[in-house]
Amino acid sequence: MPNNRRRPVGSKRAIAILGSAGLVLAGAAFVQSAPASAAVPGLVRVDQVGYLPTEVKQAYLMTTGAVANADFSVLDAHGHKVFTGTVGHTSRGAWNARYTAVYPITFSGVTAPGTYHIVVSGGASGSSPSFTVADAGALYGKAVADGVSFFQVQRDGPDVIKGALDRKPSHLNDASGSVYAIPNFQEDSDVITDAKLTKIGGPVNVLG
Repeated sequence: MPNNRRRPVGSKRAIAILGSAGLVLAGAAFVQSAPASAAVPGLVRVDQVGYLPTEVKQAYLMTTGAVANADFSVLDAHGHKVFTGTVGHTSRGAWNARYTAVYPITFSGVTAPGTYHIVVSGGASGSSPSFTVADAGALYGKAVADGVSFFQVQRDGPDVIKGALDRKPSHLNDASGSVYAIPNFQEDSDVITDAKLTKIGGPVNVLG
């Protein structure tokens, strides 16, 4: 005998609803698993000497590609955020073949003396070395002293200043030097090809 039993209409509707729900859930799972766009890696460069409290303060984000919607935070020595902002939207140009974009970071609002570093997030990633905000004496005193010391130990002449390199008096004839015409050189070299130099003036005191 033929089976005249029919599946209730409600069952088909339930199956259809479940099927639709399954598609929706599957779609939701697909959307959730889609990876977010990766941040462009970069380097953050700051003034190695440091910054005065009231001056305009800029750092630079150097990246391997174009960047959009990048943010930055300035953190103090304890890791606390003291300033936040947006990285400049327009690149200043390429630094080299690897770092093809350079974006300005302005953080003049950081005025309290201390040690800080910058962290970039959002469309780019990177962090800076630590840097200092301090007054002129604290900031430049050691740099000036080190600079003077460097040039003293490099000095030539009869009045050499004693220093770490223990240099001896040298270039003792520079008080009465002669002036010579520019000689000929080997191509792409500092080797002189002239047999003799041509004197054109002097004596001249060229002691440094």
